[in-house]
Amino acid sequence: MLSGVGEADALRRLDLPVIADLAGVGANLQDHIEIYVQHACTQPVSLYSTQKPLAKLAVGLRWLLTSTGPGASNHFEAGGFIRSRAGVRHPDLQYTSGRSRADYDGKEKIDQHGFRHTWVRCGRPARALCGCDHRIRASTRRSSSTTCRPKAIEPRCAPPSV
Repeated sequence: MLSGVGEADALRRLDLPVIADLAGVGANLQDHIEIYVQHACTQPVSLYSTQKPLAKLAVGLRWLLTSTGPGASNHFEAGGFIRSRAGVRHPDLQYTSGRSRADYDGKEKIDQHGFRHTWVRCGRPARALCGCDHRIRASTRRSSSTTCRPKAIEPRCAPPSV
């Protein structure tokens, strides 16, 4: 909204210029429930060695010059969609496995080889790219015209009543 794109009335209430009056900006946000398991390995077979600065440069150059190597992968080496129980019409769980560990929140320093496995609960059929329960919609809105004030977020973590 600070860019001037959003619902015109909401922008005007914050004394922001209206560049484009677009209803729905900051609305209909979706999240998904994700469980990930990470473990260390005792042999140097993961992508950990590619995370040092010079190694990253080498990975990038190799990809630019040959379109091969670790830079040519999304690093989810295996995955699939499965049904969580009998009677579910479409797969509702996504599974991925990768040759690296990840620091999702910036609190843990990854300093050894390891693997990552992720399970995601999908609310729509797998063909919808496995987002979340499509009935759940969160929203965010500005409470101030300055970047120093936090946004108001309404997460809505449960589906609406049917």
